[in-house]
Amino acid sequence: MATTTRSPHDPVGLDLKNLRHFMDTRHPGLVSGSLTGTVLEGGRSNLTYLVGDGTTNWVVRRPPLGDILPTAHDVVREYLILDTLVDTTVPVPRPLALCTTETESDAPFYVMEYVEGTVYRSDAQLTAIGPQRTRTVTNALIDTLVEIHHVNPADVLTAVGGRPEGFLQRQLERWTTQLDRSRNRDLPVLDTLAEQLGRRLPASGAPSIVHGDYRLVVCL
Repeated sequence: MATTTRSPHDPVGLDLKNLRHFMDTRHPGLVSGSLTGTVLEGGRSNLTYLVGDGTTNWVVRRPPLGDILPTAHDVVREYLILDTLVDTTVPVPRPLALCTTETESDAPFYVMEYVEGTVYRSDAQLTAIGPQRTRTVTNALIDTLVEIHHVNPADVLTAVGGRPEGFLQRQLERWTTQLDRSRNRDLPVLDTLAEQLGRRLPASGAPSIVHGDYRLVVCL
């Protein structure tokens, strides 16, 4: 557990003084001034921060605060996958450092480069850029997904220690287990759905990489 006194200016869940010490240890001279940070809104899972020293910005990712379901919000896995993909044709931010020790933080986190861009979340945003630009954006979305599927799954499996066999069965078991662990009321419809999915589960196909949170992000 980190022992430094937190500043009132620290964003929730991130101790900037500890982060600075961590970065100075991993990348001496990279950070040139006092760090400031803010939570990036719009995420649906792990907490994401924009951190800067007045000259350069970085992004920090950590699990959400509070209780976490087993196997959920695995930022270590995220980092290792990014580190594998960074030298491929898949456009990903370059990961810089991974922290897994409680002496630096109350939870694992990693730091990666900040890439300027736009996240499109609404039809209005696409309407504003016009049909031609929208077509370019959506084609790039598909092309990037194709590049992800072209990556040799064995390379990623080596990094994260995963296994492709029985993927669909494991996914269903994970969903139902997470539902049971977070259940606060009876949900018979979901129980019926899980049962029906179990009876009709198709055989897993050839292994490939899938993105669990794929969306429109355009880098400038």
